Amino acid sequence: MFEALLEQVGDSFVIEEILYHLEHAFERAEEDENYYKSLVELSLYYRNVGALDIAIQLLLKLYQITSRNKVIYLLAQFHYELTDYETALGWLSLLTAPLTAYKPLLLQARLWLKLDRKQHAKQLLLQIIEQFPTEAKPYQLLAELYEQQGHYEQAERYYRILYDYFKQQADDSHIRLKLIELALFHKEVLSIQEIEHLFPNMEVVNVEEAYLLALAYQKAENLTEALYYAQLSVELATDFIDGHFLLLELYEQTGNLSGMHTELEWLRDSIPPYDTMIADLVPFATLSQYYDILLSEKVADYYPLCDNLEECYYLLTYIVNTHLRHRSPNEAETILRRLADDMFDFSELSGLYARIEKARINDRQLDFVDEEQGELSAVQALIEAKCALEDGEYDRVRQLLRVYGSDTVQWQMIRQQLKE
Repeated sequence: MFEALLEQVGDSFVIEEILYHLEHAFERAEEDENYYKSLVELSLYYRNVGALDIAIQLLLKLYQITSRNKVIYLLAQFHYELTDYETALGWLSLLTAPLTAYKPLLLQARLWLKLDRKQHAKQLLLQIIEQFPTEAKPYQLLAELYEQQGHYEQAERYYRILYDYFKQQADDSHIRLKLIELALFHKEVLSIQEIEHLFPNMEVVNVEEAYLLALAYQKAENLTEALYYAQLSVELATDFIDGHFLLLELYEQTGNLSGMHTELEWLRDSIPPYDTMIADLVPFATLSQYYDILLSEKVADYYPLCDNLEECYYLLTYIVNTHLRHRSPNEAETILRRLADDMFDFSELSGLYARIEKARINDRQLDFVDEEQGELSAVQALIEAKCALEDGEYDRVRQLLRVYGSDTVQWQMIRQQLKE
Protein backbone atom coordinates (compact mmCIF):
# COMPACT_ATOMS: atom_id res chain seq x y z
CA MET A 1 0.00 0.00 0.00
CA PHE A 2 2.81 2.44 0.88
CA GLU A 3 4.48 1.93 -2.51
CA ALA A 4 1.15 2.58 -4.24
CA LEU A 5 0.64 5.86 -2.36
CA LEU A 6 4.23 6.91 -3.08
CA GLU A 7 3.64 6.23 -6.77
CA GLN A 8 0.48 8.38 -6.68
CA VAL A 9 2.30 11.44 -5.33
CA GLY A 10 5.26 10.88 -7.67
CA ASP A 11 8.21 13.17 -7.09
CA SER A 12 6.11 16.12 -5.96
CA PHE A 13 7.19 18.18 -2.96
CA VAL A 14 4.23 20.59 -3.18
CA ILE A 15 1.90 19.89 -0.27
CA GLU A 16 -1.26 20.90 -2.17
CA GLU A 17 -0.51 18.43 -4.97
CA ILE A 18 0.35 15.67 -2.49
CA LEU A 19 -2.89 16.15 -0.50
CA TYR A 20 -4.89 16.13 -3.74
CA HIS A 21 -3.39 12.78 -4.82
CA LEU A 22 -3.94 11.31 -1.35
CA GLU A 23 -7.51 12.49 -0.87
CA HIS A 24 -8.97 9.01 -1.29
CA ALA A 25 -6.38 7.48 1.07
CA PHE A 26 -7.28 9.94 3.81
CA GLU A 27 -10.98 9.19 3.40
CA ARG A 28 -10.28 5.48 3.92
CA ALA A 29 -7.75 5.90 6.76
CA GLU A 30 -10.32 6.19 9.57
CA GLU A 31 -11.71 2.70 8.93
CA ASP A 32 -8.97 0.94 6.95
CA GLU A 33 -5.86 0.13 9.00
CA ASN A 34 -3.73 -0.40 5.89
CA TYR A 35 -4.41 3.13 4.64
CA TYR A 36 -3.73 4.57 8.10
CA LYS A 37 -0.38 2.76 8.47
CA SER A 38 0.65 3.61 4.90
CA LEU A 39 -0.02 7.33 5.45
CA VAL A 40 2.03 7.22 8.66
CA GLU A 41 4.82 5.49 6.74
CA LEU A 42 4.58 8.13 4.01
CA SER A 43 5.02 10.90 6.59
CA LEU A 44 8.13 9.11 7.86
CA TYR A 45 9.40 8.86 4.28
CA TYR A 46 9.13 12.64 3.79
CA ARG A 47 10.82 13.24 7.15
CA ASN A 48 13.68 10.94 6.17
CA VAL A 49 14.27 12.80 2.88
CA GLY A 50 14.42 16.13 4.72
CA ALA A 51 10.89 17.40 4.02
CA LEU A 52 9.75 17.75 7.64
CA ASP A 53 7.20 20.42 6.72
CA ILE A 54 5.40 18.02 4.38
CA ALA A 55 5.62 15.21 6.95
CA ILE A 56 3.96 17.43 9.56
CA GLN A 57 1.20 18.53 7.17
CA LEU A 58 0.38 14.89 6.38
CA LEU A 59 0.22 14.06 10.09
CA LEU A 60 -1.96 17.08 10.84
CA LYS A 61 -4.40 15.94 8.14
CA LEU A 62 -4.33 12.43 9.60
CA TYR A 63 -4.86 13.81 13.13
CA GLN A 64 -8.08 15.49 11.99
CA ILE A 65 -9.34 12.10 10.87
CA THR A 66 -7.98 9.84 13.62
CA SER A 67 -6.32 11.33 16.69
CA ARG A 68 -4.34 8.26 17.59
CA ASN A 69 -1.45 8.38 20.01
CA LYS A 70 0.98 7.32 17.27
CA VAL A 71 0.11 10.40 15.20
CA ILE A 72 0.34 12.68 18.23
CA TYR A 73 3.73 11.26 19.23
CA LEU A 74 5.12 11.71 15.70
CA LEU A 75 3.89 15.31 15.59
CA ALA A 76 5.72 15.93 18.87
CA GLN A 77 8.85 14.17 17.57
CA PHE A 78 8.89 16.08 14.25
CA HIS A 79 8.43 19.45 15.99
CA TYR A 80 11.31 18.50 18.31
CA GLU A 81 13.44 17.86 15.24
CA LEU A 82 12.43 21.31 13.95
CA THR A 83 13.64 22.73 17.33
CA ASP A 84 10.09 23.96 18.02
CA TYR A 85 10.23 22.57 21.54
CA GLU A 86 7.20 24.31 23.09
CA THR A 87 4.95 23.07 20.28
CA ALA A 88 6.41 19.58 20.62
CA LEU A 89 5.67 19.58 24.36
CA GLY A 90 2.13 20.73 23.60
CA TRP A 91 1.57 17.79 21.29
CA LEU A 92 3.06 15.39 23.80
CA SER A 93 0.58 16.59 26.43
CA LEU A 94 -2.30 15.49 24.15
CA LEU A 95 -1.45 11.79 24.43
CA THR A 96 -4.55 10.15 25.81
CA ALA A 97 -2.89 7.27 27.63
CA PRO A 98 -0.60 7.91 30.66
CA LEU A 99 2.98 8.53 29.64
CA THR A 100 4.49 5.10 30.34
CA ALA A 101 5.96 4.01 27.00
CA TYR A 102 9.72 4.41 26.57
CA LYS A 103 9.84 6.64 23.49
CA PRO A 104 7.34 9.31 24.67
CA LEU A 105 9.00 9.42 28.10
CA LEU A 106 12.43 9.85 26.54
CA LEU A 107 11.13 12.57 24.21
CA GLN A 108 9.66 14.44 27.17
CA ALA A 109 13.00 14.25 28.97
CA ARG A 110 14.78 15.59 25.88
CA LEU A 111 12.28 18.44 25.62
CA TRP A 112 12.74 19.42 29.25
CA LEU A 113 16.50 19.46 28.71
CA LYS A 114 16.10 21.73 25.68
CA LEU A 115 13.73 24.03 27.59
CA ASP A 116 16.21 24.25 30.49
CA ARG A 117 13.97 22.42 32.93
CA LYS A 118 16.91 20.38 34.07
CA GLN A 119 15.60 19.25 37.45
CA HIS A 120 12.43 17.86 35.82
CA ALA A 121 14.58 16.17 33.16
CA LYS A 122 16.88 14.63 35.77
CA GLN A 123 14.00 13.14 37.75
CA LEU A 124 12.35 11.79 34.62
CA LEU A 125 15.59 10.22 33.35
CA LEU A 126 16.09 8.48 36.69
CA GLN A 127 12.50 7.20 36.41
CA ILE A 128 13.09 5.96 32.84
CA ILE A 129 16.26 4.13 33.94
CA GLU A 130 14.29 2.45 36.72
CA GLN A 131 11.53 1.39 34.30
CA PHE A 132 13.76 0.57 31.32
CA PRO A 133 17.17 -0.37 32.75
CA THR A 134 18.38 -1.99 29.50
CA GLU A 135 18.03 1.16 27.36
CA ALA A 136 21.30 3.07 26.91
CA LYS A 137 20.11 6.55 25.94
CA PRO A 138 18.77 7.67 29.36
CA TYR A 139 22.13 6.85 30.96
CA GLN A 140 23.92 8.96 28.34
CA LEU A 141 21.57 11.93 28.69
CA LEU A 142 21.92 11.80 32.47
CA ALA A 143 25.72 11.58 32.24
CA GLU A 144 25.80 14.61 29.91
CA LEU A 145 23.46 16.55 32.21
CA TYR A 146 25.60 15.86 35.28
CA GLU A 147 28.70 16.88 33.31
CA GLN A 148 27.09 20.17 32.24
CA GLN A 149 26.18 20.90 35.86
CA GLY A 150 29.71 20.21 37.07
CA HIS A 151 28.80 17.02 38.95
CA TYR A 152 31.73 15.10 37.50
CA GLU A 153 31.66 12.08 39.82
CA GLN A 154 28.02 11.37 38.93
CA ALA A 155 28.78 11.96 35.26
CA GLU A 156 31.66 9.49 35.40
CA ARG A 157 29.42 6.94 37.11
CA TYR A 158 26.88 6.93 34.28
CA TYR A 159 29.48 7.07 31.51
CA ARG A 160 31.17 4.11 33.22
CA ILE A 161 27.87 2.17 33.18
CA LEU A 162 27.53 2.90 29.47
CA TYR A 163 31.09 1.80 28.81
CA ASP A 164 30.86 -1.39 30.86
CA TYR A 165 27.34 -2.57 29.93
CA PHE A 166 26.15 -0.91 26.72
CA LYS A 167 28.98 -1.35 24.22
CA GLN A 168 26.52 -2.46 21.50
CA GLN A 169 24.04 0.40 22.01
CA ALA A 170 26.30 3.32 22.87
CA ASP A 171 29.11 4.92 20.84
CA ASP A 172 32.02 3.11 22.48
CA SER A 173 34.65 5.55 21.20
CA HIS A 174 32.67 8.61 22.34
CA ILE A 175 32.15 7.19 25.84
CA ARG A 176 35.86 6.31 26.16
CA LEU A 177 36.82 9.85 25.24
CA LYS A 178 34.34 11.26 27.74
CA LEU A 179 35.81 9.15 30.53
CA ILE A 180 39.33 10.21 29.58
CA GLU A 181 38.27 13.89 29.49
CA LEU A 182 36.68 13.67 32.94
CA ALA A 183 39.80 11.99 34.32
CA LEU A 184 42.09 14.55 32.67
CA PHE A 185 40.36 17.73 33.68
CA HIS A 186 38.63 16.85 36.93
CA LYS A 187 40.92 14.39 38.71
CA GLU A 188 44.15 15.29 40.46
CA VAL A 189 45.76 11.95 39.67
CA LEU A 190 45.36 9.65 36.68
CA SER A 191 46.85 6.18 36.76
CA ILE A 192 48.22 4.19 33.85
CA GLN A 193 45.86 1.36 34.88
CA GLU A 194 42.84 3.62 34.29
CA ILE A 195 44.09 4.51 30.83
CA GLU A 196 44.77 0.90 29.88
CA HIS A 197 41.29 -0.12 31.09
CA LEU A 198 39.74 2.31 28.61
CA PHE A 199 42.12 1.43 25.76
CA PRO A 200 42.93 -2.29 26.17
CA ASN A 201 45.39 -3.10 23.36
CA MET A 202 43.26 -1.18 20.85
CA GLU A 203 44.57 0.35 17.66
CA VAL A 204 44.06 4.11 17.82
CA VAL A 205 43.08 5.53 14.43
CA ASN A 206 41.26 8.67 15.53
CA VAL A 207 43.16 11.95 16.02
CA GLU A 208 41.04 12.94 19.03
CA GLU A 209 41.70 9.60 20.73
CA ALA A 210 45.43 9.88 20.06
CA TYR A 211 45.54 13.44 21.44
CA LEU A 212 43.57 12.65 24.60
CA LEU A 213 45.67 9.54 25.18
CA ALA A 214 48.80 11.68 24.92
CA LEU A 215 47.37 14.10 27.49
CA ALA A 216 46.38 11.19 29.72
CA TYR A 217 49.85 9.63 29.67
CA GLN A 218 51.37 13.07 30.26
CA LYS A 219 49.20 13.44 33.37
CA ALA A 220 50.15 9.91 34.43
CA GLU A 221 53.81 10.97 33.99
CA ASN A 222 54.57 8.35 31.34
CA LEU A 223 56.25 10.73 28.91
CA THR A 224 57.40 8.01 26.52
CA GLU A 225 53.81 6.95 25.80
CA ALA A 226 52.69 10.58 25.82
CA LEU A 227 55.23 11.41 23.10
CA TYR A 228 54.18 8.38 21.05
CA TYR A 229 50.52 9.34 20.99
CA ALA A 230 51.23 13.06 20.50
CA GLN A 231 53.34 12.19 17.45
CA LEU A 232 50.57 9.86 16.26
CA SER A 233 48.02 12.67 16.56
CA VAL A 234 49.99 14.91 14.18
CA GLU A 235 50.58 11.99 11.81
CA LEU A 236 46.83 11.41 11.65
CA ALA A 237 46.22 15.14 11.09
CA THR A 238 49.34 17.02 10.05
CA ASP A 239 47.70 20.45 10.53
CA PHE A 240 46.55 19.66 14.10
CA ILE A 241 47.86 22.67 16.04
CA ASP A 242 46.94 21.33 19.49
CA GLY A 243 48.91 18.16 18.78
CA HIS A 244 52.00 20.13 17.75
CA PHE A 245 51.69 22.34 20.83
CA LEU A 246 51.49 19.27 23.05
CA LEU A 247 54.61 17.90 21.35
CA LEU A 248 56.36 21.19 22.15
CA GLU A 249 55.42 20.80 25.83
CA LEU A 250 56.58 17.19 25.90
CA TYR A 251 59.89 18.01 24.21
CA GLU A 252 60.41 20.69 26.86
CA GLN A 253 59.62 18.18 29.62
CA THR A 254 62.09 15.67 28.18
CA GLY A 255 64.80 18.26 27.44
CA ASN A 256 64.72 17.77 23.65
CA LEU A 257 65.84 21.20 22.38
CA SER A 258 66.01 20.08 18.75
CA GLY A 259 62.43 18.83 18.94
CA MET A 260 61.35 22.08 20.58
CA HIS A 261 62.90 24.13 17.77
CA THR A 262 61.22 21.95 15.12
CA GLU A 263 57.81 22.43 16.73
CA LEU A 264 58.37 26.15 17.38
CA GLU A 265 59.16 26.64 13.70
CA TRP A 266 56.05 24.69 12.62
CA LEU A 267 53.80 26.54 15.07
CA ARG A 268 55.34 29.90 14.11
CA ASP A 269 54.33 29.29 10.50
CA SER A 270 50.94 27.68 11.26
CA ILE A 271 49.33 29.72 14.02
CA PRO A 272 47.21 32.53 12.52
CA PRO A 273 48.37 36.12 13.08
CA TYR A 274 47.12 37.83 16.26
CA ASP A 275 46.19 34.50 17.88
CA THR A 276 46.88 34.28 21.63
CA MET A 277 48.83 31.08 21.00
CA ILE A 278 51.60 33.27 19.55
CA ALA A 279 52.18 34.65 23.05
CA ASP A 280 52.07 31.11 24.45
CA LEU A 281 55.09 30.20 22.31
CA VAL A 282 57.35 32.86 23.88
CA PRO A 283 58.17 31.02 27.15
CA PHE A 284 59.18 27.91 25.17
CA ALA A 285 61.19 29.98 22.70
CA THR A 286 62.98 31.77 25.56
CA LEU A 287 63.67 28.56 27.45
CA SER A 288 65.15 26.83 24.39
CA GLN A 289 67.06 29.92 23.21
CA TYR A 290 65.00 30.06 20.00
CA TYR A 291 65.50 33.72 19.12
CA ASP A 292 63.89 33.87 15.71
CA ILE A 293 63.20 37.07 13.78
CA LEU A 294 60.03 35.76 12.10
CA LEU A 295 58.58 34.68 15.43
CA SER A 296 59.51 38.01 17.03
CA GLU A 297 57.68 39.81 14.19
CA LYS A 298 54.54 37.75 14.89
CA VAL A 299 54.91 38.51 18.60
CA ALA A 300 55.22 42.23 17.77
CA ASP A 301 52.05 42.05 15.65
CA TYR A 302 50.19 40.38 18.52
CA TYR A 303 51.56 42.75 21.17
CA PRO A 304 48.85 45.50 20.86
CA LEU A 305 46.25 42.87 21.84
CA CYS A 306 48.09 42.09 25.07
CA ASP A 307 46.28 43.49 28.13
CA ASN A 308 48.41 42.08 30.95
CA LEU A 309 51.40 44.22 31.92
CA GLU A 310 53.53 41.30 33.09
CA GLU A 311 52.89 39.36 29.89
CA CYS A 312 53.47 42.47 27.76
CA TYR A 313 56.85 43.04 29.39
CA TYR A 314 57.76 39.39 28.79
CA LEU A 315 56.87 39.73 25.10
CA LEU A 316 58.91 42.93 24.79
CA THR A 317 61.87 41.19 26.41
CA TYR A 318 61.71 38.39 23.84
CA ILE A 319 61.48 40.85 20.94
CA VAL A 320 64.43 42.91 22.20
CA ASN A 321 66.58 39.86 22.96
CA THR A 322 65.87 38.38 19.54
CA HIS A 323 67.09 41.48 17.72
CA LEU A 324 70.10 41.74 20.02
CA ARG A 325 70.98 38.12 19.25
CA HIS A 326 70.92 39.11 15.58
CA ARG A 327 73.15 42.14 16.33
CA SER A 328 70.43 44.70 15.60
CA PRO A 329 70.32 46.97 18.68
CA ASN A 330 68.98 49.91 16.69
CA GLU A 331 66.07 47.83 15.41
CA ALA A 332 65.46 46.58 18.95
CA GLU A 333 65.25 50.15 20.26
CA THR A 334 62.99 51.29 17.41
CA ILE A 335 60.53 48.46 18.04
CA LEU A 336 60.68 48.95 21.81
CA ARG A 337 59.83 52.65 21.50
CA ARG A 338 57.05 51.96 18.98
CA LEU A 339 55.37 49.22 21.02
CA ALA A 340 55.95 50.15 24.63
CA ASP A 341 55.81 53.90 25.07
CA ASP A 342 52.01 54.01 25.47
CA MET A 343 51.95 51.29 28.14
CA PHE A 344 55.16 51.68 30.16
CA ASP A 345 57.10 54.58 31.65
CA PHE A 346 60.68 54.90 30.53
CA SER A 347 61.88 53.95 34.02
CA GLU A 348 59.96 50.65 33.81
CA LEU A 349 61.86 49.80 30.63
CA SER A 350 65.26 50.92 31.84
CA GLY A 351 66.50 47.35 32.05
CA LEU A 352 65.66 46.68 28.39
CA TYR A 353 67.18 49.99 27.26
CA ALA A 354 70.28 49.18 29.29
CA ARG A 355 70.52 45.82 27.56
CA ILE A 356 70.31 47.57 24.17
CA GLU A 357 72.99 50.06 25.14
CA LYS A 358 75.23 47.27 26.38
CA ALA A 359 74.85 45.54 23.01
CA ARG A 360 75.88 48.73 21.24
CA ILE A 361 78.97 49.01 23.40
CA ASN A 362 79.85 45.39 22.71
CA ASP A 363 79.41 45.99 19.00
CA ARG A 364 81.97 48.77 19.29
CA GLN A 365 84.22 46.24 21.04
CA LEU A 366 84.20 48.18 24.30
CA ASP A 367 83.49 45.14 26.46
CA PHE A 368 83.15 45.56 30.18
CA VAL A 369 86.03 44.52 32.37
CA ASP A 370 85.92 43.30 35.94
CA GLU A 371 86.78 46.00 38.49
CA GLU A 372 89.78 43.92 39.61
CA GLN A 373 91.23 44.27 36.10
CA GLY A 374 90.29 47.86 35.53
CA GLU A 375 87.66 50.43 36.26
CA LEU A 376 84.33 50.83 34.50
CA SER A 377 83.08 54.24 33.52
CA ALA A 378 80.12 55.52 35.55
CA VAL A 379 77.78 55.01 32.59
CA GLN A 380 79.09 51.52 31.87
CA ALA A 381 78.67 50.50 35.51
CA LEU A 382 75.08 51.76 35.59
CA ILE A 383 74.24 49.86 32.40
CA GLU A 384 75.93 46.72 33.72
CA ALA A 385 73.94 46.96 36.98
CA LYS A 386 70.63 47.32 35.13
CA CYS A 387 71.39 44.35 32.91
CA ALA A 388 72.45 42.21 35.85
CA LEU A 389 69.25 43.18 37.70
CA GLU A 390 67.20 42.26 34.66
CA ASP A 391 68.92 38.86 34.46
CA GLY A 392 68.50 38.14 38.17
CA GLU A 393 72.25 38.33 38.84
CA TYR A 394 71.78 40.02 42.21
CA ASP A 395 75.27 39.31 43.59
CA ARG A 396 76.71 41.16 40.59
CA VAL A 397 74.34 44.10 41.25
CA ARG A 398 75.47 44.28 44.91
CA GLN A 399 79.10 44.16 43.79
CA LEU A 400 78.58 47.07 41.38
CA LEU A 401 76.68 49.03 44.04
CA ARG A 402 79.58 48.67 46.48
CA VAL A 403 82.12 49.91 43.97
CA TYR A 404 80.20 52.41 41.83
CA GLY A 405 76.93 53.16 43.65
CA SER A 406 76.16 56.80 44.31
CA ASP A 407 73.19 58.88 45.50
CA THR A 408 71.94 59.62 41.99
CA VAL A 409 68.29 58.85 41.24
CA GLN A 410 69.19 55.95 38.93
CA TRP A 411 71.36 54.18 41.50
CA GLN A 412 68.68 54.74 44.15
CA MET A 413 66.12 53.08 41.84
CA ILE A 414 68.43 50.07 41.45
CA ARG A 415 68.76 49.81 45.25
CA GLN A 416 64.97 49.90 45.60
CA GLN A 417 64.44 47.26 42.91
CA LEU A 418 67.05 45.04 44.56
CA LYS A 419 65.17 45.26 47.87
CA GLU A 420 61.91 44.27 46.16
